[in-house]
Amino acid sequence: MGKWITTVMLLALFTLNTLAQKCSSPTNLQAGSITDNSAVLSWDGSPENLTFSVDVMHSGGTTAFKWSTTTSETSVMVDGLEAGSEYRFKVQANCDKGKGNTNWVTFTTTGEKVTGPGPCPKATNLAVRDVTDSTVVLTWLPSAQHVDFQVDVKSKNQTTSYNFSQVTTDTFVNVEGLEPGGNYHFRVKASCEKNSAGSSDWIDFSTTGGDTTFNQCPKPKNLSVLEVTDSSALLSWIIQDSATSFKVDVKSGSQTTYYSNTINTPDTFYLALGLEPMGNYKFRVVATCTDGSTSGSSDWSNFRTLGLRDTTVVDSTGSTDTTRVVDSLTVQSSPLTSQVVNKPTKSQRGNDNRKNNAAETIHISFYPNPADQQLSVQIPADRTQHQVTVQLSNLEGRPVLIRQVKDPREDILLDVGNLKEGLYQLTVRSGTYLDSKKVFISHQ
Repeated sequence: MGKWITTVMLLALFTLNTLAQKCSSPTNLQAGSITDNSAVLSWDGSPENLTFSVDVMHSGGTTAFKWSTTTSETSVMVDGLEAGSEYRFKVQANCDKGKGNTNWVTFTTTGEKVTGPGPCPKATNLAVRDVTDSTVVLTWLPSAQHVDFQVDVKSKNQTTSYNFSQVTTDTFVNVEGLEPGGNYHFRVKASCEKNSAGSSDWIDFSTTGGDTTFNQCPKPKNLSVLEVTDSSALLSWIIQDSATSFKVDVKSGSQTTYYSNTINTPDTFYLALGLEPMGNYKFRVVATCTDGSTSGSSDWSNFRTLGLRDTTVVDSTGSTDTTRVVDSLTVQSSPLTSQVVNKPTKSQRGNDNRKNNAAETIHISFYPNPADQQLSVQIPADRTQHQVTVQLSNLEGRPVLIRQVKDPREDILLDVGNLKEGLYQLTVRSGTYLDSKKVFISHQ
């Protein structure tokens, strides 16, 4: 009996000694005070825990990260982490005899994860606007990632050597110093915040004037996309007076649902409808002249529609003229005064000088300025042909209203009551006649 009691007592003492020697594991692991690149890690320890070894590692798809430290405290701060990224940590307790380990605990830093800049898209829908004997306005369509653009203009065959290069944050550029009847082409290279796009394709254009004594029916030139939405595009071109009608071919390009449409029109523009969002398309134009001959086909001109967004395209036809409200997008309200509106630009001063020196141009006139509901445009009858095109464009160079009138015998009235207040460019074309003025829209 005595031996049995002694044995039991020895076993109890051994068990108590073993329990006393066990190293308890940390508990209640937490990550707090989390920022984009740091966190405070904490846990609860036991009296027998002397120090703690902390390991932090990346988790999931986070960039590789490893960090370790040993401390006698029950918390530690880790930094050098990435925003919006997942990490994990564990704590090992160190005692006189033995160690106590925990499982991994995950946490995620605040902020958005940086995934790299991605590709910088090219500028699209390059267009040629307001061409004269010596100047041109070039435009293009940007993407949200773009920060600036490099525009290059070079002369082509049978034209005096010309090179122009300019970096701009605008989506248009004015080019001067060209020669009448000259052949040129231009391209645009877009830059994003961290990288650059490749250059766009070269787009050909020709200035007005020059030698027009040849009799061959000329090809349409300066094919442009004046306005584009997610399902439509306003296509335009320039031709000499000898052309009476045009055949326009519009076709789909790569990675776009099949589309093919051919129309005949007496106008120098065509509104293509039924396109798909983010679609790739191209168009070309053939002219028919007064003698019945036809020109060769122009080169194909590529363009791309926008993604889905709210736009408005209205086409209303009257008996003697056509009015097209191209897009609901217009410039925002502007604090500019009429004095600023009427201040001539450098190119306008040049035009005025040419007028005074050679009496070459009779300018259009219009009233009122500022305009509220209607704008009356007076056309110099002796300088225009049977058909006149009147266009209003916003400051980005995008047309918001186009009207064509045949044989105008009185002032042309434009309804501007639905346009937002701001500064616009008024352009009148008829045959070789071209004139532009600034007009301010201000609603009472």
